[in-house]
Amino acid sequence: MGNRQGKALTTLAATAAMVGSTLVVPALATSAQATTEASSPQPRAATCSSGLLPAEVLGRPTGLKAGAPTGIWFWHDGSRYHLRATDDRAPGTGGKAIRGSITSTGKINSVRGVKLEGNDSFAVSRPSRKKMTFRFANSARLDGLTFKASCRKAVTLKASIGGNPIQISVGKDPLVLPAENRTGASSYEVVPTTPLPAGCPNGRLPETVLGSNGEVRNRPASARLWHDGSGFQFRVTHDEHQPNGRGAQKTFRGSITTTTRFFDVRLVKLEPNDQLFVRRPAPNKITFELRNYTGVDGLRFRTGCGDITLNVSVDGAPAQIQLGKTPTDVPLPAPPATESSVVIARSA
Repeated sequence: MGNRQGKALTTLAATAAMVGSTLVVPALATSAQATTEASSPQPRAATCSSGLLPAEVLGRPTGLKAGAPTGIWFWHDGSRYHLRATDDRAPGTGGKAIRGSITSTGKINSVRGVKLEGNDSFAVSRPSRKKMTFRFANSARLDGLTFKASCRKAVTLKASIGGNPIQISVGKDPLVLPAENRTGASSYEVVPTTPLPAGCPNGRLPETVLGSNGEVRNRPASARLWHDGSGFQFRVTHDEHQPNGRGAQKTFRGSITTTTRFFDVRLVKLEPNDQLFVRRPAPNKITFELRNYTGVDGLRFRTGCGDITLNVSVDGAPAQIQLGKTPTDVPLPAPPATESSVVIARSA
């Protein structure tokens, strides 16, 4: 370890407070804070597919087809919204209907059914046109709707199967909102993108997390987190290989939570054999499983003015977390901990 990195670790240790096995990284009160956390840039000519809608909802979901696991699939193609319902039950076996609603703070227009049968239905409220309800008697088929709603207005999807929550998959990669073990409906809200403030009333991010350390692959197993001025970046990689020279598989699992909520969650997948499984069980929590073969995999996301907590393991053991441009290593927790943890806390 070089002197520079050693000093960085000493500074980190002196300014970080340990809460249980979680490292809390506070913002450092130095003159360098004059370099503010930049607000998220808005495109000059914002459109549905560039600047108005969160990136996570854009694009037809990968894996969507008739007979796919039971769930709701929801996306925007740059022109209109699409909703599909899938059911992996055998044809003709019957079962519970998929029901739900879509509401908007604006109007819902140009509604069309997709591959609907006699027992499927939908209805739009009149005269407000701000709510649509649907019912699909789906069995190994692909039922759905398309509609238009202003990209500047919030849209909320709620759905259930037999009165219980149903899995919702959003956007191209897709982002999966799992069915919770309770009664009621699953839900997902599209919140139009708005610029984040250049300065947050509860302070700025710590310098230790600012600045990119690059897309560096084939390095010792690590989980890297940084803020690039417009949002957070999270990546994992490792350098172990099989006897045939191919990259070995390592599985990174964990979660990222915020005290506010997430915006624009996007996956970064650079190798064809890598697998990323990302879920968002709540607006303020992301869970992930990244199967890495020495490439670089991860996420990009934005949040409001809140704190961030990262928990991560690699093959069931604590993963080395690295922060910011230098990068700075977060001390590994003592046994019997099975994952590493760090809190990125704003200044008071």
